[in-house]
Amino acid sequence: MKGYIFDLDGTLMDSMWVWEDLAVVYLQAKGIKAADNLSEALQLMTMTEAIRYLKERYAIPDSLAQMRTEVYTIIRRRYKQEVVAKKGAKACLERLHAAGMRMGVLTACERICAEEALKRNGLLEYLDFVASCEELPYDKQDGRLFALMPAMLHTDKAETMFVEDALHAIRTLKAHGFHVTAVYDAAGKEQWDEICTLADAALLSLDDLKGECI
Repeated sequence: MKGYIFDLDGTLMDSMWVWEDLAVVYLQAKGIKAADNLSEALQLMTMTEAIRYLKERYAIPDSLAQMRTEVYTIIRRRYKQEVVAKKGAKACLERLHAAGMRMGVLTACERICAEEALKRNGLLEYLDFVASCEELPYDKQDGRLFALMPAMLHTDKAETMFVEDALHAIRTLKAHGFHVTAVYDAAGKEQWDEICTLADAALLSLDDLKGECI
């Protein structure tokens, strides 16, 4: 391998909690009780889709733009002040950087949020770029998104390793012939067996990512 593309939430950052209760916190601030299965319903939606769903499902009178502003106020505060790196993340990036590996981050969250959290946790300096799905034409269920990454990293597909925790992203990557190392996160514990079957390697911690994993 010559390059690594890391996911952010649940892979480099212990941040899945930001999203798990986000809609509930937003609705509570408006005095609205969320349905018990709301997080599950929103799980694979983009932010735009999720905000539109909330507006329609709960008859929120605010504009979509106002809703987005309020939701991102919550998200940005959490990434700026509260989100921490996962165990072993900094040491992992240090090892790979010392070995001459090129590294980037591909995340579904807003780039400014990702960069603030990465910088505060001492990880940003090791990365060649941070890319957000919000600024790209595809999401992580579309293989065309991942196909953009090797060129951004200046590596070939065959020498690029993706590091992910989410089953839907790992499914997409393997369906399109990419190398994938899975990293365990508690948010995906129910899918871990399937993740282990699909990925080229499956690690319980970034402490175990020493270099090539295939």
